[in-house]
Amino acid sequence: MTMLGTSYRWKSSPLLDIDAYQLVGGDYFLFFTVKKKIHWDEAFVFENTKDFLGNIAAVSGALKMTTGSEPLPALKEVSEPVICLEADLLFKLESKEVLNPGLFLDQTENRKILREKFSKLKNKKKFLNLFSYTGAFSILAAKAGFEQVTSIDLSRRYLKWDEENTNLNSSLAKHRRICEDARIFIERELKRGNRYNWIVLDPPTFARNGKKIFKVKEELGLMVRDCLRLLDLEPGCGLFVSCNDVQWGENDFFQEMQEIAKEHRCMFEKSITSSGFTEDHGLKGCYLLPQW
Repeated sequence: MTMLGTSYRWKSSPLLDIDAYQLVGGDYFLFFTVKKKIHWDEAFVFENTKDFLGNIAAVSGALKMTTGSEPLPALKEVSEPVICLEADLLFKLESKEVLNPGLFLDQTENRKILREKFSKLKNKKKFLNLFSYTGAFSILAAKAGFEQVTSIDLSRRYLKWDEENTNLNSSLAKHRRICEDARIFIERELKRGNRYNWIVLDPPTFARNGKKIFKVKEELGLMVRDCLRLLDLEPGCGLFVSCNDVQWGENDFFQEMQEIAKEHRCMFEKSITSSGFTEDHGLKGCYLLPQW
């Protein structure tokens, strides 16, 4: 039996992945990812969803290959807005002709872990979400009781989406949404002397800002070191670091993060990828907890 507020990776295979998003009311929105173009047709998708036990309100998906990605036509539509339930949090989803609905389910377990860590934090003044996307970690922090929540992203569309998600969830937090390169923002905050109780650093594998190119494997180490300098000097503060570069092996990633943890006297904890995702998914992350 599926619990209320449960969204998850329902099916994963070399040909097709299917994510099940539970909507307000209990119905489900199934988002499929077809990995080979020759397998894309409606019959193939319907054959792979017929054994789903929940009530299906909408079905749509995308074609994602190494050579490129493209949204696919919705197979079953539902009227907008589509609101997803995760525990006690609400998130707006896009269900038609998108590459992703707007909430990454591979981070579900890490949102649970952060919720637990936040509950033990006495001083919840300031939270920073870098590469914030649609603001899932920001919404979590606001709900957990942080006084100020800051989202940084280069996309105004995603920051607007973050605002819509915020409006769905009641909290007393003051929200700041800043459209800026995260690297530049970190540099400015260090110069200003600002500090945060918790920081989430979850960058894309590759990004472009004008002529400036971001490659996570080349730049994450420096950003992690700078983020640790942005942390407040209080017990319970921490940094969650995550990336999804499939070309960056887990062993190499964790070795670099452990070296940084040692340099900065931090406790190192590996993060958890939500169940249902295959080993080649690429997501990896860790929690760096300063031992002041």
